[in-house]
Amino acid sequence: MKDSSNKKIILIIFTVVITALLIIGIIFGAFVMLLIKMKEKQKIEDQERQIREAKIVERAENYLENKYGIKFLVNPDGFNDIESFIPGQVEHNYKLCYEASSLEEPNFVFRVYFDIDTNNNQYSEQIRDNYCWKFLRNELRSCIENELDGILKEYKLVIKIYPNLTFNNNITPKSQLLDFLKSDLRLDINIELFTPDNNEMKGNEQIIINTINELLEESNNSDIQFTYYIAKSRKDYENINVAEEEKSNLMISQNNKNNSNDSKSSIELIKKFDIRMSTEK
Repeated sequence: MKDSSNKKIILIIFTVVITALLIIGIIFGAFVMLLIKMKEKQKIEDQERQIREAKIVERAENYLENKYGIKFLVNPDGFNDIESFIPGQVEHNYKLCYEASSLEEPNFVFRVYFDIDTNNNQYSEQIRDNYCWKFLRNELRSCIENELDGILKEYKLVIKIYPNLTFNNNITPKSQLLDFLKSDLRLDINIELFTPDNNEMKGNEQIIINTINELLEESNNSDIQFTYYIAKSRKDYENINVAEEEKSNLMISQNNKNNSNDSKSSIELIKKFDIRMSTEK
């Protein structure tokens, strides 16, 4: 009787173990199948997203070429500055931004914006850019350098613009600085002047302030910040890279922006003065 009871117990235990293993196997198999399906779905979504993004980049490049008559390259690493979304999956209004440059001058980076409106499920988009900053910045630089050349033997001038600014169709590569200032745009400009430690302005700051005030008098709505720095050493002065500083102003690629910021943080500067002037008409 005892042996019979033991056999029954062993049989029950064996049955329970086998049943448990089968249940675990079924659950594990279902879980594996679910993971495979999820990966396949994610792969399809990634492929669809890449196709949509490639089409948006192509539209941006075609828009720029048609507008300016030259070839452009648009960096596909765009970002949405309102909220995260999948390009092409339209649920609400959003803004998409891309970094771009012309084939003629790849080192000048600017931004292209897509303003997407899905009001009443009707899809529409407006494309804007700030490519003309290339020409207007040069004019602004020349205007300030005309005054600086009379009071400084050596200096570096960095001119930046508020990155999100885009120009209307009235601003073209042939526009003058006055056209830029007289436009209805809100202009936020940051001007940084750097000199070596042996070449200070020595009380001539008012000349530059007067020049900026003259620019503001021509402007409908501008905010200009002017900062004057003295580099503590010749090495610090030489390490100030005007081209890279101005380029990073409009760059989107985070790696490049971080590299630029790291290089500037190692430069020792003395801030002589920082003024902000604005006008609203």
